[in-house]
Amino acid sequence: MDNLRSLWYSSFGVRNMANYTTSTSDKSKDEALKRWKLGALGLFGLEYFYVGRVKAGIVRVLIGVFLILGIFSGLIGGSIDFLSAIIGLPILWAIIATPNFYRLKMGTFRDNVGNPLRE
Repeated sequence: MDNLRSLWYSSFGVRNMANYTTSTSDKSKDEALKRWKLGALGLFGLEYFYVGRVKAGIVRVLIGVFLILGIFSGLIGGSIDFLSAIIGLPILWAIIATPNFYRLKMGTFRDNVGNPLRE
C-alpha cells in the first residue's frame, strides 16, 4: 500500500507528507507551579530543579540568597533604611521571579530537553 501511495504521489509531483509528532515533558505544569510557590514565590528557583535545569536552578538560588543577604546586611549595618528595603525587595522580586510565573501559567516553560510541560 505504501509503495502504491508513493508511486501515485511521485507521478503527480507531490512529495511525501511530513509526519509531525508533538512531545511533551513528563513533568507537570501544576507541580512546577507548586515548586515556584514553595521556593519563596520563585525567588529560589525550585521550579528549575524540578524540570531538570540544574544550572539555572543553582544560579537562581545564588541570586536569591545574595539578594536576601544583601538587604538584611544593609538593614543591620545601617546603609539601607527600612523603607527602602520594603520598597526595593518587591521590585527586585518582580524583576527576578515573576517571568517564570507567567511562563508557567501560559505553558511556555520548558524542561531540560526543551519540551513543554504537560497540563
